[in-house]
Amino acid sequence: KIKNWALCPRCKALSKLGKAKRGGSIDIDLEALGPDQKMTEVFREEVSKIRAKEKAVVILCVDAINISGSLIKTIRNYVGGNPILLAVTRCDLLPDYVWKRHRIGGGEGDHDGDVGGIQAIKSFFRERASNIVPAEIYLCSEETKFRRTTAGIQELTSDLWQHLNGRDPYIIGAANIGKSTLTDILIAKLAGKGEKAGYFSDRLGAKRLEALKRSRITKSSLPGTTLQNVRVPCFDDHTQALWDTPGLLLDESLKHFPIRNFREIRAQRPSQIQPQIWEESK
Repeated sequence: KIKNWALCPRCKALSKLGKAKRGGSIDIDLEALGPDQKMTEVFREEVSKIRAKEKAVVILCVDAINISGSLIKTIRNYVGGNPILLAVTRCDLLPDYVWKRHRIGGGEGDHDGDVGGIQAIKSFFRERASNIVPAEIYLCSEETKFRRTTAGIQELTSDLWQHLNGRDPYIIGAANIGKSTLTDILIAKLAGKGEKAGYFSDRLGAKRLEALKRSRITKSSLPGTTLQNVRVPCFDDHTQALWDTPGLLLDESLKHFPIRNFREIRAQRPSQIQPQIWEESK
């Protein structure tokens, strides 16, 4: 019997690739795993399905250190008029002095300490995403020991838990900015809230909770890891679910280039000349 957490050969190869990057080696055809131009169109069509949803809330992910290359300016073409929450990922990579600034890039603000830094950062990203008009901004990261972003994850989880009003949350963003990682974090947080609230106390609920704890979205450093919208029922109402979506490849991002092109560029790029010292024999 195939368990519901069994991996297909492609996801298994991507998981092995992640292990190889942390140490070890494995022979994987990267071009076979990466998306081609046809797949890019398929991803866009898959994400565009949200536009027809009447009860959806969109969690738009952007990269804290590359907002210009990760912000989907045409997001409304994909999601219609559904409300948008902006989740800024990888905030733990921001320099420490940024968190202590009162204003960033000429933005307004007059606060003290970390609170002032957080408000200044939020104001900065709100200004950059002004054409999207996000309802709220959350500063997030995968690093659980980073206090400043742990609060952002908690705020996002609480808002999803309390104020969804029957809407399905969809996590959307450009390729390789941490959507699936954020999805995994939210699954664990929402499952924990449901367990404390007693939503999984019956037999079927206990099985659902066990399945949720085993659920892991496949992640890798390659663009195009998620191939279609992935449904994760982590709420009390089994008809309501959290959705992970394929990453969109943006024309202005280097991730849009095929992997084979990177190999050609690397081969033609001049390498740094290393100085060599020779002893002159007398």
